Amino acid sequence: MKGRIIGFLISLYEKLLRIYKKINRIHNFLLDVAEAEIQRKENQKSTYHCVYIQSQNQQFKMILNSPGFVEDTIIRRKTWEPYLSSVICFFMKEDGVFLDIGANIGYHSLYTAASFSNSQCICFEPHPKIYKQLVQNVLVNTALKNICCHNIAVGEQNGEITFYVQRDDSYNRGLSSLAYNYDLGENCDQIKVNIIQLDDFIDENLKSKISVIKIDTQGCEYQVFCGALDTINKSKPIIIFEFEPDYHSADSEGALKNILEKIPDYKILLIDRDLLAIREFEISEVCKHGFEGDFICLPKNDFDFYL
Repeated sequence: MKGRIIGFLISLYEKLLRIYKKINRIHNFLLDVAEAEIQRKENQKSTYHCVYIQSQNQQFKMILNSPGFVEDTIIRRKTWEPYLSSVICFFMKEDGVFLDIGANIGYHSLYTAASFSNSQCICFEPHPKIYKQLVQNVLVNTALKNICCHNIAVGEQNGEITFYVQRDDSYNRGLSSLAYNYDLGENCDQIKVNIIQLDDFIDENLKSKISVIKIDTQGCEYQVFCGALDTINKSKPIIIFEFEPDYHSADSEGALKNILEKIPDYKILLIDRDLLAIREFEISEVCKHGFEGDFICLPKNDFDFYL
């Protein structure tokens, strides 16, 4: 009898020991999770970085507020979309005008302005807080006198318009748009911003001097073209625009064709990010789910000269 009791107590002790070890493992796991969450929140606190970047001519600097998708990329790589800045500078004229529509925090305008000291770079950025960062980055480069910034959207109308702005805790605030796109989710607010047509905004004396226009407006590129046809006709600039078919899921091929039909005097090529080349493309190739790319529009009359 005594032996059975001792055996039972030993068995009970072993079970309780296993339960204790399991509870201890769970406890340690929860501590790890809690520490990881604390660390994550610490990492989310804004930190400022001053990054120096070498253009094709002179150095410029950017004040970058991390965390942020564009900011963190520049901090790590000291560049942003290098294939795009190379294309812009290849076609830019020394005394030309660069229109940066959807300038974000200003990398491409700063790079172009630093590369071409006699050029003029005009930035458009509707997001109020991104615009403040853009202005800050321009102001810290006191040697660059050839950039001006406008806190307005560009499209096919003048006045006020609804803008879907990503909140401050969003990692990629550059997804903000005039359209309520699929990748905005619920972490955005609606605000009113000013909007202009390029044809009405750009001075007549500048319309014939524009070398390059870059358009990155998160699915609203067609509207920019609609409001810029007179400017395009007078200057015949090189035009670079981003296109993401998932922003036009109802008819992505139709959306791209609508853009191409607006500029029949242009040859449209794909900037191949993988091959680092400019090439022809099929509509079906670039209108499939998940594609995101940049296109370059070259005036047909000058096509052989450029290539």
